[in-house]
Amino acid sequence: MKNLVLFILAIMLVSCNGKAETTKGITPAKEGQKMIANNVQPFANPQLNSMFQSNLSAKGVLSSKLEYNTENLPESPKSLLLLDDSKAVLDHSIIYLVIDILNNKVIGFNQKSPNTFIVVGEQGNFYGFASYRLLRLKWDSFQEFPPKEHYFVPGLGNYSELAVFIPKSDTYIVGIQSSGRPLGQRAAFGLLEKGYNGFDDIWNISFEGAIPKPPVSIDGNIVVAQDNLISVVDSNGKVKKIKVDFLPISCSIGADNLIYMLCKVKNRTFIKAIDFDGNIHWECQTFINQPNQPPIVSKESMVYLIGSSKIEAFVNGEKKFEFKLTGNDTDYQLASVSNDGFLLVSDCDKLLCINKAGEQVWAFKVAQGETIMTQPVLDSVGKVLIATDKKILAVK
Repeated sequence: MKNLVLFILAIMLVSCNGKAETTKGITPAKEGQKMIANNVQPFANPQLNSMFQSNLSAKGVLSSKLEYNTENLPESPKSLLLLDDSKAVLDHSIIYLVIDILNNKVIGFNQKSPNTFIVVGEQGNFYGFASYRLLRLKWDSFQEFPPKEHYFVPGLGNYSELAVFIPKSDTYIVGIQSSGRPLGQRAAFGLLEKGYNGFDDIWNISFEGAIPKPPVSIDGNIVVAQDNLISVVDSNGKVKKIKVDFLPISCSIGADNLIYMLCKVKNRTFIKAIDFDGNIHWECQTFINQPNQPPIVSKESMVYLIGSSKIEAFVNGEKKFEFKLTGNDTDYQLASVSNDGFLLVSDCDKLLCINKAGEQVWAFKVAQGETIMTQPVLDSVGKVLIATDKKILAVK
């Protein structure tokens, strides 16, 4: 792992042209038996609803552990993504690590930009970003640098952040949130579609100010929420505007194709279920004003909010339960929901399983001095994987 630390230091010294040197001679992992459908991780899931397609089988027992951070890497893991049952990518801010789950080892690493995230593609491939370049990466050749497939992303740079990325066969849709820096510029969100090659846009839309991370529906509708206005942008760039009377905080899209919006109305916070015509199906007040992630929506449309060391659950406008968390750092309290409705919660040094009634089914505690940094993920057989600041753990 010393090469990894040297690699990170090299990244800090080179300019943003993405020409840092990487290690060679990596052996590709074996193929997994099943692909992971609709992989869901923070900022990698278009719907942002944190729901997995697999049923939970885990009972809270350690299955395996992999020490990936023996040299105390700077920064922290952002997310753990499964490509299939044998392959994973750990997004670690300025680098990503490629993990062979089957043989329980790190097979390599490479550079990425800190203002971007890794996106899972098809057939075990994935996408990353280096400075303003999009990298289309393959499992067996991810360390080729520069990669054979790298493309210009307009608007992505030092003063902006990736908010949406939707790969297609010949084009991609990208959403970039600019911060309003350097001095004199205004914050704005830009959404566009362009071909991988060339510089011309197929369509390009700009929105003023900063917006919550936009979720994307199964049929490609992107929800852009602003003060008193929701703009629904379809996959062809056509915009439908819906006037509302609230200030949005965050939103997700459920399997029922409803928009679940956390928002401010005067001095109170509400969760609202809204259809794509702007009709409010239900609403309920919540006392989690700044959640750690967008609303978590189960297959059965139960909605969870996590933040302020607690979880609140809602069904059809009624608050069903509240569950207290005991971790000592609210930044590391994140959750996912399985296909069969079990809520999996990273609570600092514990992984919790909570059922639909709000009861704790089991708890798994990590080693003393470690903190779970990532949202729990599920493989195709219902095993849970998490990343601490030191290890990647599988819980069966």
